[in-house]
Amino acid sequence: MKKMILLFCLALIPAIGFTQAVYPGNGNSGFGGVLGTGAFSINDNGTTVTITFAKGSGSFNDAIVIYIDSDNSRNFPFTATFTDEGDNLRKGISGRNGGSNSLLFFPGTLTADYAVAFAPTQGFGGLWQLETGSHTFVATANLSSTTVTDPVFTVSFTWASIGLTGAPGDNFKFIATYLNPTNAFRSDEAIGDASFSGNPGTGPIAFTGFRSYYQGGYDTPLPIELLTWTATPGDNKVTLNWETASELNHAGFEILRSTKKDGVFQAIASYRNEESLRPKGETGAKYSLVDNRKVYNGLTYFYKLVDVALDGNRTEHAVISAIPTDGKPAQPGFETPAEFALKGLYPNPFNPNGNLEFSLPKKGFVSIELYNVIGQKVATAFEGVLEGGRNHTNRIEISGNGLPSGVYLAVVNFSGQRLTSKFTLLK
Repeated sequence: MKKMILLFCLALIPAIGFTQAVYPGNGNSGFGGVLGTGAFSINDNGTTVTITFAKGSGSFNDAIVIYIDSDNSRNFPFTATFTDEGDNLRKGISGRNGGSNSLLFFPGTLTADYAVAFAPTQGFGGLWQLETGSHTFVATANLSSTTVTDPVFTVSFTWASIGLTGAPGDNFKFIATYLNPTNAFRSDEAIGDASFSGNPGTGPIAFTGFRSYYQGGYDTPLPIELLTWTATPGDNKVTLNWETASELNHAGFEILRSTKKDGVFQAIASYRNEESLRPKGETGAKYSLVDNRKVYNGLTYFYKLVDVALDGNRTEHAVISAIPTDGKPAQPGFETPAEFALKGLYPNPFNPNGNLEFSLPKKGFVSIELYNVIGQKVATAFEGVLEGGRNHTNRIEISGNGLPSGVYLAVVNFSGQRLTSKFTLLK
């Protein structure tokens, strides 16, 4: 067994820059495409958050409402309790029109604390703390222009106004909607995930996905990270299972297959036409796909998992393999191919040390890095050359000395591929 004491970085927190996080609209154009074909970019300087809105087609004659969850205040899961109609923007936040409801149901773990509403036709942008029955005005959200045809608008507010300090790791979840501020009728244009049927008007909308912003311009604490990625053989089929640690700004997955590890991989399934391959949540989820598309017993099948970001960037994960069988005794040459695979970390939770087990398809250089849940690298657990090949398992001891209790990710890097194991340190 190999063992290496953690080499801690001198600076655990990376220098914060002004990188913008970009969030495109959902592509809809019910009220002219202003938000649906537009995009937000967000950055901050540690004190003030600035949202730059690049307008899509049409003139910005209506209003945008951004619902923010800072995990700080009232935690509302829907707008049905917002009855404040003190002015047009408050009416838009509530989604009400003299008793007719254009209500929103927020997605998953987003429970809204604040709302930013702005409209050039109103000549104003404001940030409100959400209250049962009313909204408490917190601050003016400075709107850069009241000219509805300008291509770009900016609004800004302080971290303090949403109950945060702007320290590294601070973050908020949000969705944004487009609506008529005078009657609160909602369009199908949004930043966030929901099932629309044309323009809902006074009908309710249930969102299924939100977006996140992290202090310093990071739109995601980590890229898509795999906790597990396995192939289980069956009778003329292979069942693929995987679990993710985070999925911010994620469009969906594709599955590629080949009968040769170094051969040409063809797409056999895509999020574009299979609902099961679309994101289930930003905090990670479990997925499964059964491949029975011309799969024959006794042949080796190799698979790649590809995640596609909202901006179109593609990331290919480790190649895994399986040999379908009908359960009969294996014939000569019927062997499980060597692969890059994580067997996990045990015990989990652990204190003070745990063992991370994994296999490699061949001998090569491996690095193991530890991250906290907001994506900051806290240590390098191992760097060196390890053995690989069929029936060989590597075991690296992970030390928790010097780390506080909490949830961490161990990322194993090998030959341009990476796999992740989530573990809990208890002290």
